[in-house]
Amino acid sequence: MEDQRADIGGHASVVAAVIVAYWLADGYVIGLPVAALAAMWNPLIVFLGALTIVVSINLVACRWINTAWSSWASGSSGARMERQLDKLRPTRAGTAATRWISSDSDVRYAAAAALTCAIVTVTLGRSAGGRPLSAHRVRLAAVSYALFSVGLFTMVGVVAGEALSAL
Repeated sequence: MEDQRADIGGHASVVAAVIVAYWLADGYVIGLPVAALAAMWNPLIVFLGALTIVVSINLVACRWINTAWSSWASGSSGARMERQLDKLRPTRAGTAATRWISSDSDVRYAAAAALTCAIVTVTLGRSAGGRPLSAHRVRLAAVSYALFSVGLFTMVGVVAGEALSAL
């Protein structure tokens, strides 16, 4: 996978801003609605629908980060993401995540993506490695994060629905 120029008529900064906004707010934008819907409707249908949406969003975002890294990282959104990652790296979880992301193990990489976020995992992997990640790693990050986050919010919704129905 080659590094591509992200400056496509000023649209790159808009795409980057949307990715950063999604990264910062996905728990609110997707997680809370998933929990609410799982509390009211069939949790399996909610889980599968949300899983499809989250995997799709993360694949698009992570592929874009992976291919447009050089020009994106030098822009304001990339700098904002780097500042957030700089806060994460020195923490105990950040150190472990960086070590897992840098390893050759797909299991550790998937665990890091599930526990941090697909966007953080691809960004750290791309930043640490200095070259584009394989398509397999990008897909692995998107799917493992989606399974964990959507599964967690679905379970929260089921528990909340059961608690509300018991009242």
